[in-house]
Amino acid sequence: MESGRLDRCARRCCDVRRVGGAWHGRRGHGLALQAARDIIAGHDPYVQPVTVDDAGNLWPTNPVTTAMPFLPFTWAPDAVIAAVFFGAMSALLAYGLTKEGKLWPLLTFASPAYVACVVYVQWAPLILATYYLPQLLPLALVKPSIALPVLLTRLNLKRALACGYVRRRSSQGVDQRSARQGGVLGAPVLRPDG
Repeated sequence: MESGRLDRCARRCCDVRRVGGAWHGRRGHGLALQAARDIIAGHDPYVQPVTVDDAGNLWPTNPVTTAMPFLPFTWAPDAVIAAVFFGAMSALLAYGLTKEGKLWPLLTFASPAYVACVVYVQWAPLILATYYLPQLLPLALVKPSIALPVLLTRLNLKRALACGYVRRRSSQGVDQRSARQGGVLGAPVLRPDG
């Protein structure tokens, strides 16, 4: 199936009128996907300009750990990646909610919070999945700011070492590339001007 047909099919599966607004462009997962494409192309992902939302607010780029899950999929159309990633996050959450054999926790998928996550394609289902499946705790590093409560309550020595390894590997090549290109090392959120 050619890329254009695959993209149209995925757009029909995800209501792109709603989901696409949060996914495409310089918002939501679109920023992380663009950072992953920059890494693959050998560019500094932190060079992306600060984004401006509809209200005129400025937002910095994400930490490089947010781009890491997208690296193997940068070749695919955005709508396909949106559908696959949100489906995978939801599947992990469903598995975590039902791992004790009870089905009533699946009512989480009917909650207004989950529906908002679907509409705006947010990371919260993955963060909640890491709470119920603590062996996946390094995945919480995709959004460390919202995952901090999960990280602090589920962390032990083994998981802390795994998170440290993921963090170190995610920034290893990017920081060296940034230094060669005259960029600022580390996440833009930590810069004095950002």
